[in-house]
Amino acid sequence: MKITPEPYLNEAAKEYFYRIVNHLDGLDAMKDVDSFGISMMAFDLWLFHESAAIVSETGGKQTTQSGYSQITADITIMEKSKASFLKYSEKFGLSPKDREKMIAFKGRKKADAFDKV
Repeated sequence: MKITPEPYLNEAAKEYFYRIVNHLDGLDAMKDVDSFGISMMAFDLWLFHESAAIVSETGGKQTTQSGYSQITADITIMEKSKASFLKYSEKFGLSPKDREKMIAFKGRKKADAFDKV
């Protein structure tokens, strides 16, 4: 099955999209409707890696004019994009535990309305 990324993804995020799709393709569990969720995961990965690159250069801390030290917005972006990715990755079987569940489910799954989408 050929699913395509959502149009809002940039080229770097599309690379993550296709890496996820290639990983999941062997499970024979994807449907066209999964494009949205996989695109969101790809975007989360891209956001995480972009922010991580900035944090690795800056240390992820900043000092205000009053001398107060705090984390940068990039740390917050990393945390939120990681949480979002992990939330969706469970749904798509990207961990060994979840993948085993999907494989077991595939063996006993009956056809549903989305199989024809």
